[in-house]
Amino acid sequence: MLRKTRFSLIVLAVTVFLGMTVVTASANPLELRLTNGSTSVTVVGSSNSVTFNQAVGNYMVNVTTGTQGIGIEFMDLNSIDISFSNSNAAPLVIELSAVNLSVPANGFVMKIGGTLSPVGASGVYSAFYDTTGGGLNYFGEDQTIGSIAFASGSFSGTLTGPGPGITGPYSVTERLVLTPNGARSLSFSANASLNPVPEPSTVLLLGSGLLGAAFVLYRRNRSPEALGSK
Repeated sequence: MLRKTRFSLIVLAVTVFLGMTVVTASANPLELRLTNGSTSVTVVGSSNSVTFNQAVGNYMVNVTTGTQGIGIEFMDLNSIDISFSNSNAAPLVIELSAVNLSVPANGFVMKIGGTLSPVGASGVYSAFYDTTGGGLNYFGEDQTIGSIAFASGSFSGTLTGPGPGITGPYSVTERLVLTPNGARSLSFSANASLNPVPEPSTVLLLGSGLLGAAFVLYRRNRSPEALGSK
């Protein structure tokens, strides 16, 4: 009997957690924008992915994919592989944006790691959220979450920045700027992700619900009928 009630509590916990997260997913498509000087390309994907594989100005962008999930990988610029050979190349800007999001986020955790060469090249990974326009502004920059700068070689960085809380729909944008700084060639490979930090009230709600369920089960197991059957 005790084993059965424990299993019921686990099922309840999973059900409550899924109920709080899945309903907040956005059905709007992701958009990816790549810019090099006067050349700009915008790609509209599905609600959970967008992929680009061709040249943008002086750069060859082999694979750039963005995924939108809940909690584990909210947004992910992954498998980025870029190269070029032009000493006068302007910076390459890659932006990934999602709109109409309502995942409770008291803040965001930004992460990036990869390699960049040759010596002298540099990059900046930034993220933004935007609550204007009903949360439907692609590439909106109303509020800055943060920026992580990196130099050539192997790099990694993590930063926690502000979020919109639970004020309603919002959009988020990740931006990656790669600058050759006069180099005649450039090679870049990295993964970057943006994940929401849950609102304290959401965590408290889940904890309170589980505590209440545990108390009910405890009282049930301590009842005269339950004790008499042992």
